[in-house]
Amino acid sequence: MGRSKKEKKSLKKRISNAFDMPKDVTRNLPVTSLRGRDEAVVENYLGIIEYDPEKIRISTSAGTLCLTGEEMLIKSLDSDSLIITGKIRSAGFL
Repeated sequence: MGRSKKEKKSLKKRISNAFDMPKDVTRNLPVTSLRGRDEAVVENYLGIIEYDPEKIRISTSAGTLCLTGEEMLIKSLDSDSLIITGKIRSAGFL
């Protein structure tokens, strides 16, 4: 008989802690990096919920990440990271 999801998560957490592995690697948590006010990089995202030049909402395993600003655009997009440029005013989880 296989392990339950809860048991698997607990095992991943114990292994991660034992080997000092980053949580974003073992638990697929999002990594958001701001480079000044002009660029944001989001890794480990699930999808784009809303996209316009003043507001971008991104689905992640930790919740919805919301970026607000002006003239924002998605400069680069691949399966596990995206780069947003523009005048970024705020970034936070809803």
